[in-house]
Amino acid sequence: MFGYFSAGEFVKFYVGAYGQDALEKALRRIGEGQKTSEALVAESKETLAEINLRFDAHLRVRCAPLYQLGEHSVFSMLVADGDAAARRGDLAAAERAFVSAFEAFPDYAAEDAPLRRLVTLYADSDDRAGYRRCLNRLVAWDPTAHETCVTLASILIEDGDAPAAIFALNRAFSVHPFHVRMLK
Repeated sequence: MFGYFSAGEFVKFYVGAYGQDALEKALRRIGEGQKTSEALVAESKETLAEINLRFDAHLRVRCAPLYQLGEHSVFSMLVADGDAAARRGDLAAAERAFVSAFEAFPDYAAEDAPLRRLVTLYADSDDRAGYRRCLNRLVAWDPTAHETCVTLASILIEDGDAPAAIFALNRAFSVHPFHVRMLK
């Protein structure tokens, strides 16, 4: 998988560094039988070593967020703090830790992302206002949060906030226009 990622990043890098025209000309040369490295060098007007150095620098910047996932990274420690606070039942401390983890690495969007953990934590609590606040935060962050939008709309309807509920349902509909689920 990293090979596919790297290949896509190389194309992005090459176009950004040398232009779309250079890439198209290099591809034409490759199609005519020239070695890939020779074609890329010819159109970039740089040596292969220079291209490699520049691409390495590009990849270091693009992959920098991945260092946040290390065991002793700030992100990982904040998530661990949030989990520990959640086990103690300290919602406020858990929320502070998870929000700080989110702010440290907002691009982490997996199922166990800090904001998703926070929503789950509040869903299992009696703090309705906190749950609504966390749902709003998740919806604002995740443009594909269909189920979260529907859940939020349900709570907004119960709270008598029809305009906000309509907004949340429209958002859910824009994510999955053919997925209709009845609200409670």
